[in-house]
Amino acid sequence: MVTDNHGCHENSTPITLSGINELVDGIDFTISPNPFTDEVQVLTPASASGKMLIVYDAEGKLVLTTVIKELKTVLPVETLSPGIYICRIGNTVKKLVKE
Repeated sequence: MVTDNHGCHENSTPITLSGINELVDGIDFTISPNPFTDEVQVLTPASASGKMLIVYDAEGKLVLTTVIKELKTVLPVETLSPGIYICRIGNTVKKLVKE
């Protein structure tokens, strides 16, 4: 039973959440090579399949999105200018550098 500051009572029933770790943990991934010049690969676990990979520039502007379909994803980076980028999959964020 829960009682508020005004003396009102309410019975509560506990609930169980499943799948919460997926929301909190994010996806571990590797960027190779980093820094890169012409090509960069993102290596992910099988659990990342179907997830969105998002790349932002240093100012926070969205520059690339792709859906992960395999354990190794080659990013189309030929149009990116040299600089620092942020690569995000789920809640995991990593720095990406183009020379």
